[in-house]
Amino acid sequence: MLVAQVDIKKVFAPAGLFNSIADLAGFIVKFIAIAAGLFAFITFIYAAYLYVSSQGKPEQLDKAHKAVIQSLMGLIIIGVAYFVIQMLANFLGIPF
Repeated sequence: MLVAQVDIKKVFAPAGLFNSIADLAGFIVKFIAIAAGLFAFITFIYAAYLYVSSQGKPEQLDKAHKAVIQSLMGLIIIGVAYFVIQMLANFLGIPF
């Protein structure tokens, strides 16, 4: 691809990794899904730490319980969103 009479693949080496906009979009979606999943997993570990270190205090137990529920909901939402994007890409015939 030439941009202003310059071969973009020679100037910006990562441009050669993607053959189309669909490849770039697929990479971005996968990267965001992995990053969000990692964040949700770390949040779950933090919530478990809060639960273990609460020492039976009701307000800290409640905080830990909410954090566990929210991190699990986040993981479920990430999984469903990724599944919907995959199904939409397959329906539209976009290689993903």
